[in-house]
Amino acid sequence: MLRYVREVEKRSTERDQFSIRRLYPFFSDRAINQLSAADVREYVNLRRSNGVTAATINKEVGLLRAAINYANKEWDWGLPNPASGRKLRESAGRMRWITQAQAGLLIQSAAKCRTNLSGS
Repeated sequence: MLRYVREVEKRSTERDQFSIRRLYPFFSDRAINQLSAADVREYVNLRRSNGVTAATINKEVGLLRAAINYANKEWDWGLPNPASGRKLRESAGRMRWITQAQAGLLIQSAAKCRTNLSGS
């Protein structure tokens, strides 16, 4: 995992560091070539029991999946990937409310846009 993170440049490096801190204690005592789907399910169940959202768990398991895929493709490791196909259903999204001031600015901006479009 650490080699993968060092070699692959991503915009989500900070997020990956967070995921590694969660994955490491659970998987560090296991040989990567002997990981099973049951191991990944156990991790998912543990995280869920701690109240972690499906989106967060998906990011963590996704990092594990990506690292194994990378090892197989770039280093010819030939590992089974028990993290494949382990995506949880995520909520539709979060509801966010804007302030009255933000709503006013949005309406002003939309009015300007409309004026510019009708004027051209």
